[in-house]
Amino acid sequence: MNKLTVGILKKRIVRAIKSGNNKSHNIIEACDAELWYSNFCKAIAELQVEGKVIYKSGLGYYLN
Repeated sequence: MNKLTVGILKKRIVRAIKSGNNKSHNIIEACDAELWYSNFCKAIAELQVEGKVIYKSGLGYYLN
């Protein structure tokens, strides 16, 4: 099993959201990141700080 780094996960998260996955559990599944949850959290946080991803309460994550 390859380690999913924050950098790899950031790319996968953007791809997953583009594919219509907006809820956390759907994005995690699409990224195959179930075993890399801490890196997933860091990656999605970095994407938000960078302004690439926004969170809409009750709706999930979207590309900005």
